[in-house]
Amino acid sequence: MVKSIEQYIGIDVSKRKLDAYMHPKGSHASFPNTERGYEQLLLWLSPNTIALAVAEATGGLELSVLARLHEAGHKVARVNPRWIKDFIRSCGRAAKTDKLDALQIALYGCRMQPEAYTPLDADGEALKALTARHRQLVDEITMENNRLKQSRHHWVTQLHKETIRFLEYQLREVDTMLVAMTDANEECCRKKEIITNVPGVGEVTAHMLIADLPELGKLTGKKIAALIGVAPFNRDSGTMRGYRSIFGGREAVRKAMYMTALGAATRNNPLLKTFYQKLLAAGKKKKVALVAVMRKLIVILNAMIKNNTAWQQKIA
Repeated sequence: MVKSIEQYIGIDVSKRKLDAYMHPKGSHASFPNTERGYEQLLLWLSPNTIALAVAEATGGLELSVLARLHEAGHKVARVNPRWIKDFIRSCGRAAKTDKLDALQIALYGCRMQPEAYTPLDADGEALKALTARHRQLVDEITMENNRLKQSRHHWVTQLHKETIRFLEYQLREVDTMLVAMTDANEECCRKKEIITNVPGVGEVTAHMLIADLPELGKLTGKKIAALIGVAPFNRDSGTMRGYRSIFGGREAVRKAMYMTALGAATRNNPLLKTFYQKLLAAGKKKKVALVAVMRKLIVILNAMIKNNTAWQQKIA
């Protein structure tokens, strides 16, 4: 019996439809980006052996179809659009259509073999949505307070104050729901207890890490640091020695970790404060030293969750 050739599926996702390309078979089909469309896609795939289905991370439009494919037993990958774009450029392709985009995504999956992506379950999705709403509300309250300071009209001032009161009410409601959700889930509760055991790391940061960094405790320290974008990359070539810099990663996590590290390194955490002061004394710039504190903190949290250990045990 001849073994069937494994196929790589590239899926170009838009709001209304999915364009799927099967490589090396060369088949192409379009489906609506709906539950019915996902069923049609699975039916189209069913006669073939699927090695990997790949889609770009397009602001969440791709999450439903990847989750459906994962539920059906297919291996899926969610790839940074910039990597796909650079890959297409390297292939010397200038033309752009939905079918060609799907083809290039399939080729990327075949040649680059991206890591598999595990979609969040319903609780994970809800937690992620709530933490995103928390960030939005904090940003909106800041903006409304700035507008309030600039207001020169009594009625406009009152409108700003009413808006701030409403946003603060919503923020309290979101905080309550986050606490209830994490406390009701045994694994989330364990993670939160470990994270908040670290001096200088509060509940808000814990909720964000649990929701937006589910890999915490499952990867090596180097990988988790690279995942949030706090691992410096070399800029060396020949005799040139470039400045090490960080880039990429999960921006929301990195921003939250920066503020947490700032408080821990300057006020709340004696261990990290000593580490930070040593870096400054060695001539490191403040921002470079803070990034190092972020990296150290996330690596420590990763090890604590992986080994189920508390902060006091960790630093002993």
